[in-house]
Amino acid sequence: MSTHSPTARAALLQARAELRISFLTPAFLAQLIGPVLLVGILCFVMRDSTLPAGGIGPGAFALVGALGAFGSLGAFELLSEMYTERTDGTLLRLRMVPGGTRSWMLGKTVSCGVVTLFAVLLSLVGGALVFPDLVPESPLRVLGLLAAVVVAYLVFLPFGAILGTLLRTAWGLMLAMLGFYAFFGASGTVFSPLVYPEPVQWLVAVTPFYWSAHVARWALLPADAGAAELTGTFQPLLGLGVLLVWAVVGYLIAPRVLLRGIRRETVGALTASRERIAQKGYV
Repeated sequence: MSTHSPTARAALLQARAELRISFLTPAFLAQLIGPVLLVGILCFVMRDSTLPAGGIGPGAFALVGALGAFGSLGAFELLSEMYTERTDGTLLRLRMVPGGTRSWMLGKTVSCGVVTLFAVLLSLVGGALVFPDLVPESPLRVLGLLAAVVVAYLVFLPFGAILGTLLRTAWGLMLAMLGFYAFFGASGTVFSPLVYPEPVQWLVAVTPFYWSAHVARWALLPADAGAAELTGTFQPLLGLGVLLVWAVVGYLIAPRVLLRGIRRETVGALTASRERIAQKGYV
């Protein structure tokens, strides 16, 4: 899409405004605290753990896996922003602008992606200071990790849009948050899935969380660390294949669900939600 098109220009203006809020306001503190908390939590949780692979510590293994699955955080950011923008009338206004939904989604893709990559780089730098095993052998390894994060981000993004369209209450958002953290932590992202019984391993093997972490570990960790994977060795092509299947499913479903959800935004629905906020403090 040419940057000279009205849709692209509107998307870039939206992304620039959102990134100014993320990086040039006190909200930037949240961008700094998140990676610090991630590294600290992994240090605490993995301090007594063991890893069925030589040549790499469990902390480094966990952090790289978590960074690989960081793409899902961009989708979750989109989900939470959709909840906020539904109540402030932004989604309703999209109906009144030609190409509004397309430019809005493109702008969100850019802004959430930049924030996600910033968090990954900051966590990688902090992790390298704590886990000496995590120091990359070459810049190409870092580029491999970033490529894995971008792929995972693009895979998860349509599912964030789908959930953001379907979830319209604070309780729904809270349940989605709990489910997200449960899947993130239990899908072989921060520890080896070999600790699970075999039936559970099969369930883990179909999740995009696991394969995004798997591809990131292949990009940054030595080959010996592959012994802790479900396949016994790193299988990046298999991982990318699974992620591709999830991406096809997501991008086939998301546009239809999103457009249908935007059409459901009405002045009456917005007024009712604001009245509930005024009475209860939440939708």
